Amino acid sequence: MNNLVALLGDTLLQPGGDGTVSTSEALKSKTVGLYFSAHWCPPCRRFTPQLAKKYKALKEAGKDFEIVFVSSDRDEDAFDKYHSEMPWLALPFQSRDKKSALSARYNVSGIPTLVVLDSSGETITEDGRMAVSSKSYIEEFPWISSSSGFFDSCLSGDASKVKRWLEKDPNYVNREAPQDWHACHVLGEGWQPVVNPPRPTNAAGTVHLVANHPAYGLHVAAANGHTDVVRILLDAGAELEAKDGDGDTPLAWATYCGRREMMDLLLTAGASPAFSHSISRKQYEGINGDGASLEYLKQKVV
Repeated sequence: MNNLVALLGDTLLQPGGDGTVSTSEALKSKTVGLYFSAHWCPPCRRFTPQLAKKYKALKEAGKDFEIVFVSSDRDEDAFDKYHSEMPWLALPFQSRDKKSALSARYNVSGIPTLVVLDSSGETITEDGRMAVSSKSYIEEFPWISSSSGFFDSCLSGDASKVKRWLEKDPNYVNREAPQDWHACHVLGEGWQPVVNPPRPTNAAGTVHLVANHPAYGLHVAAANGHTDVVRILLDAGAELEAKDGDGDTPLAWATYCGRREMMDLLLTAGASPAFSHSISRKQYEGINGDGASLEYLKQKVV
C-alpha cells in the first residue's frame, strides 16, 4: 500500500464531486486500474462508458477492484467535466508531476491506457484494456495470469515492454496466445489485436486474415516486421518452426505480409524456407500486390 501512496499521493478525488478520500483507505486490499484518458480524445470517450460497465459488473460480482483516473486533459474544467462522467476515483488535476511520473513509469505512449496494479503497487499488466475486453474478464480477475499484454507488445513492436514481460516470465517466449486474443490484418491499417474478430473477408477496408490458434509472439512480431522484437524473442529461445492453427511458421507470416527484411532475418537464424503453406498464391497477391515475397522465398528453396 505504501507503494500506491508514493505513486498517487495521500489523497484522491471521489467521484461525483464528493471531496477527497485517503489513498490508503480507498485502495486497501484492492486491485487498482490506472486509467490514462482525456476528454479531448475521441477513443477515450468511446472506451470510458464501456469501462464503466465492466467496472460496475466487477463490483457487483464482489471483486476488490478500483480505478483511478489519471488525466491528460488540458485544463481543470475539462478534467472536472470528464471525471463527473466516471464512477471511480481520480488523481487530483493539480498533481501534474505525479501524472508525468506515472506516464513515464508505465510507458504510456497513447490513450486510453489501463494499467492494472496489485494491492502492493506491483504491475499485473500494462494492457488492462485487453484484460477487461475478455469474455471471461470477471472469472479471470485479477488477470494475474493474463498474457494478452505480451502479445499486444509483440504486435505493436514495443521492445521495452517485450523485455519486461520476459523478465517477469521467460516462458512467454514460447507460450500460446490466449484463446480470446487474435491478430487480424486490416487493409490500410496493418495488423492489430482484436477480441472476437469478424469473419475474414477480402472486402476493401475489412479484415483480410485472422490469426488461428495456437499463435506465438514470434508470429505476430514477424508479421508486423518488428526486427528488434524478433531479435529479442530469438535470443530468448523462441521456436523458429512453431506452427499456428494452419500449420504456418513465423516465416510464413512474414512472407504473407511481404516483410522481406524479416524473411532474411528469420532465414539467417535458421528458419526453414520449405514450409507447407495453407493459403494460395492469389491470397498472397491480395496482400503483397504481385506475389513477389512468395517468389523470393521460393528462390531460397534449393
